[in-house]
Amino acid sequence: MLKLLQKRSALGRSIVWAAFLALALSFFGNLQKNFDTVASEDRNLSRSAKIVLDTIPSAIKVFRPKPRKSPGTEGWILTIAETLGAVVTFVAVLTVLWSVLKEQVEKLRISMLRRHTILLGFDQRARLFMKSKQRPRDRAVVVVDPSASSKTREKAHAEGCLHFATTDEVELTKQLQACRATRAERIIVSTGTDTENLEYIKEIAEGELLPPKDVLMIIEDVKLHHQLEENDTFMQKLGDGTVMRMINPAKSAAIDLMSRVNFNALALAQGQAGVTLVVFGTTNVAAEVVTHFLRVSPSVLSQRPKICWVVEDKAELQRMLSLDYAPLAALLSSPLTGTPLVWAVSMEVFETGEDTALYDETKIASFQEELGKPTAVIVAEDPERFHKSNIQIGTALRQTSRRLNCLEVPIFVHSEKKSAMDEFLICSKYSGGDMPVSQKKLAKTDLLCEVVEPFGRSDEVYNWGQGESTRETLAQQLHAEYVQDRRADVDDDQDRTASLAPWNTLPETYKNANRRAADQLRMLEFSKAQLMEGNAQSPDAVIERLAAIEHDAWWIDRELDGWCLNETRNNNRKFHPNLVPYDTLSDDIKEYDRAKARWVMKRADLEKS
Repeated sequence: MLKLLQKRSALGRSIVWAAFLALALSFFGNLQKNFDTVASEDRNLSRSAKIVLDTIPSAIKVFRPKPRKSPGTEGWILTIAETLGAVVTFVAVLTVLWSVLKEQVEKLRISMLRRHTILLGFDQRARLFMKSKQRPRDRAVVVVDPSASSKTREKAHAEGCLHFATTDEVELTKQLQACRATRAERIIVSTGTDTENLEYIKEIAEGELLPPKDVLMIIEDVKLHHQLEENDTFMQKLGDGTVMRMINPAKSAAIDLMSRVNFNALALAQGQAGVTLVVFGTTNVAAEVVTHFLRVSPSVLSQRPKICWVVEDKAELQRMLSLDYAPLAALLSSPLTGTPLVWAVSMEVFETGEDTALYDETKIASFQEELGKPTAVIVAEDPERFHKSNIQIGTALRQTSRRLNCLEVPIFVHSEKKSAMDEFLICSKYSGGDMPVSQKKLAKTDLLCEVVEPFGRSDEVYNWGQGESTRETLAQQLHAEYVQDRRADVDDDQDRTASLAPWNTLPETYKNANRRAADQLRMLEFSKAQLMEGNAQSPDAVIERLAAIEHDAWWIDRELDGWCLNETRNNNRKFHPNLVPYDTLSDDIKEYDRAKARWVMKRADLEKS
């Protein structure tokens, strides 16, 4: 009952008002009855006060009414009061019984579930999963809460989830068995810390439990996420029948942006010879956007891309990159010949010196004059640090650009969830079914200079197994083509043999290579369309140019992952002899890239037909 009142629920308020009314009617009814029993000549001030005080205990007894010896003999006021008191008592007793039995009823419902989702933990990321539009609304979600927290129970019920908890010290495996994990469709692990997430995965792997086919885990640390992906033993920890997926929010946000924005096409549309990105933010999201852009940056554009960071403190940016993005840190500190990626991109840093200057008009005007017109602006700051959302910063930049006639380019802001600031967002118009789910209700425009568009929204990032299907299918198709082309080769190289394994048993390193190749395919198709325009070049010349672009993309991909040039290939030490310009490769090695180019040409012809 107290919980109902604390929540200020409609039922709690109704019970309180009914109890108050019953108490008032009982008091006045008993008061009238007591005064009627005393003769008027015996009444005085002292006697009347005693009658009023004696009436109070009688009024309170309305909540434990007894049957009358002579029904219908009392007045209307007392009859109504006792009826209300009986109703209030009855409802209160039912409420207490329900609070006792509710947990048992919930466990009974859980025991009968099939094809449901089990959620281990209920942190902020987990709640974003619940709010995602990709969540299957016809499937139940069970929140397993080993801590048996009442707050977690309330939050889970508020999101339409079932809650399973026990006050006894029960192993996680037994709790999952009670939740029918073997019948579940997936398990999502999101406790709030990477350490606890890994502990849960360890308990599931070591327990006598057959996990569902899909196990998804949140890993916040970018470097840890990368290390786990490269650890084949860990990725196969749950057995061959289970696919373990790891989501890093920063990486997923960058993939979301790159999957729908072609910066090379934006540069071409604005008459630029190369892509120039202005990046606001010393965050993992900002670094991941730069990293994923570089992986797909090779194209027909004549100039190499340029990245311009706008940060408060350059030293802080250097520290952040040194921890998780060593190749970018090396490029930032010593952009000399021989430094990885120096051939692929140029990088500059504009240091503002204070957080309020991120969108200061004087600062913007100064670096705009030095920089020239960029291709796009990326805003990926930490809102908790600056006490402003990225949407606010992006909107302020847009207002400044209108006053100064500068930065009249698309602005993309990192924003995980909906907010009242969404009314200031203006998105690009997408054709057909390419419109992101999270942007369908936002304002649209055809003018690039008006775009302030979000990326990394929970509807795209926190997928339930269907958001990456197109990318994953294309990656598997590319791998099948690779295997078919290489099977005929007689090669004793164990590293090469490992890359020819079927997709289900393929190490995660090679799976990621195919996923990145799928991302690059869109850029190859864009380059192919530009090269074929007006039939200015022969098919053979187009294939050779596409092969060079494909090699450059592979080269960038390897150097971002820490590979170095060496005459002898060694996967463990990340040495490779082909990290050189395309023109210097042997014809046999070039043929691998030409095969990919021919496949792109063939695929385009099949789509036309």
